[in-house]
Amino acid sequence: MEEGTVDLLRESEEDRSLIVATLQPTEAFWELALFYEDAPSVVTLQARDAICLWLWPRDTILPFLLENGKASRELSSPGSSHGAGTRDSQRTGISTGC
Repeated sequence: MEEGTVDLLRESEEDRSLIVATLQPTEAFWELALFYEDAPSVVTLQARDAICLWLWPRDTILPFLLENGKASRELSSPGSSHGAGTRDSQRTGISTGC
């Protein structure tokens, strides 16, 4: 994410929302549902304000992760969303128009 703030929400069975994380600029988000079409999403993303996102299509990022084990490990480690993404890696992504 380049600009803005996004909350990651987890919905309870009692229809309550719990903020499980908040993303700031330069942080990244991923989960298995982004890579597997039938996987359920475990959180809902909700923007607090105007945001600028960089998106990588599955067919672009998955081969990269499969070929670069270190990148895959970094994404799957606790706290991996912090500081992920650089200007160089953004060049292969798609801007949301910001």
